[in-house]
Amino acid sequence: MLPLTEGAGYKLFGAKMLPLTEGAGYKLFGAKMLPHPFIEMGLFLRCKMLVNEGYFYHIRDEFFSLVQDRYLMANKENGAYRPHYLAVQDSHYTDIYWMIPVSSKVQKFRALCEQQKRRYGVCTKIVLGECGGQDAAFLIQNAFPVTSDYFDHVHTINNVPVTLHFSTRQQVIDNLRHNLRLKKRGVNLFFPDIDKIYQLMQEHLSLEAL
Repeated sequence: MLPLTEGAGYKLFGAKMLPLTEGAGYKLFGAKMLPHPFIEMGLFLRCKMLVNEGYFYHIRDEFFSLVQDRYLMANKENGAYRPHYLAVQDSHYTDIYWMIPVSSKVQKFRALCEQQKRRYGVCTKIVLGECGGQDAAFLIQNAFPVTSDYFDHVHTINNVPVTLHFSTRQQVIDNLRHNLRLKKRGVNLFFPDIDKIYQLMQEHLSLEAL
């Protein structure tokens, strides 16, 4: 395992530990998680859902009602459509996960990505790939933290949980790590107020521990 240097940062890891520098902040990793609970076991399981890296999840309405951030891709009121998110666990609070929204509007976000590349030489706000065999855009710019008790269910197609190819997942993780480190330097590429939401999730965990 490689050493960490210069303190803690927005620490996001893949299958192996990578050195990070420049200050303290949100500690993230992408290490292998516990297996999925594919059996319904009532309220207890919903509150203590085991989350597996590389899978997608839907978030409960209560989270969006609590946070009230207009930049979140909130659930539709009629329940006909719920966005799904790739989950990455926070290494400081193991019950907090960073959620990466997934969009099927690939042409729109491909154009935005190309615009970013022309202007800055690189685009770390959006990753293009596939989800469930379909082209998709992974919106790191809309990422947010959430505790596991706000997870509703794993995303499935034909009752089979959808997973993400490792190379695309690693690119998403790398870009999220990079953008969180930029935020610590004062360059904010995130639309939601992730500092406020992270604090709310910390407070939520503190109340649960009482």
